[in-house]
Amino acid sequence: MKLNWESEKLKPRMEPGDAGIDLRATEEHRIGVGQMAKVETGVRVEIPKGWTGFLLPRSGIKQPWQLANTMGVIDSTYRGVIIAKVFNNTDNPIIIQQYERFCQLVVVPCYPVEFIEYADVDELSDTERGEGGFNSTGSM
Repeated sequence: MKLNWESEKLKPRMEPGDAGIDLRATEEHRIGVGQMAKVETGVRVEIPKGWTGFLLPRSGIKQPWQLANTMGVIDSTYRGVIIAKVFNNTDNPIIIQQYERFCQLVVVPCYPVEFIEYADVDELSDTERGEGGFNSTGSM
């Protein structure tokens, strides 16, 4: 996978054997309570065809905020700067410092799937679970 970053201070943190790389903020962001911000990383990637990238929170994050949609998807055809939407779900304003490692990129295989349109629900195969929704298998 090819990586490019706008400045040495934005270089992703990569350790041998790690599942992902830590991405940094290009500038400081002050995010109010219940607010969202688009945080640029200054990193561009060329993810190989057949793979996809997931933006995820860092496990060692010190701030109690979250990625706005809990994770982001980076397709193998995307060549722009990686941007993460961050949501402040706390009771206080937060600050993401410039060059702070705030999320990570994990790249995984993405198997191609052929989607086939169907006109009638009866065309779907039957399963034991059927139309059971959340917790219908009793696993929660």
